[in-house]
Amino acid sequence: MNLCHLACKYHPCEHIVIKVASSQVKYLRSLPLHHSQQETSTTAEYSIFEYDLKPTFDFEQEILSHREDFEVLQPQSFRDKIKAIVKEMYQRYMTTVG
Repeated sequence: MNLCHLACKYHPCEHIVIKVASSQVKYLRSLPLHHSQQETSTTAEYSIFEYDLKPTFDFEQEILSHREDFEVLQPQSFRDKIKAIVKEMYQRYMTTVG
C-alpha cells in the first residue's frame, strides 16, 4: 500500500489538476505520479493531468522538482501552497550573501 493511499484512507482526497509542459508529457505518461493519474487534455504546448489524492510532502516535492514544467491549477489551496514555497525560495535567493 502506498503513502498516498494511506493518506486518503484517513483524510479526504483532493482533486488535483496539473498543467505539464509538452517536454515532460512522455515522461509522466511512462512514470505516473499516482495510480489515479488521468490525462484529460493535450495541446502542442502542454497536457492536463488530474489526480485524486491527498497531497503529501513527497507529492509536493515531486511537483517542485519539475520546476517551471509543472503548474498546479487546482485546487486553489494546493496552488497557493506551492506558490508560497516558490515565493520563499525566490526571496531567499534575492538577498545578498556575504
